[in-house]
Amino acid sequence: MKDIVLEVFEFTADKTGEALSNRTIKMTSSEIINELPKNIINNRSNQMAVKKVLKGLNVKHNRRTYFMPPLSKADSSTH
Repeated sequence: MKDIVLEVFEFTADKTGEALSNRTIKMTSSEIINELPKNIINNRSNQMAVKKVLKGLNVKHNRRTYFMPPLSKADSSTH
């Protein structure tokens, strides 16, 4: 799950490889799963897996919303 989340969202800058700090997009775990590939079903198990991945990536959250980085440019054209 972590690899998929890292592919879909831009956690690091392309040129420098540094972590992006401008995480201003507020999303719930359901909204995050909806941005993932279609074979990832939005169910409680996957929501908990996403929550665990985001915690490991030190993504700040406010109750149910996570402060996410922008979508990856490669994947944004598929939606």
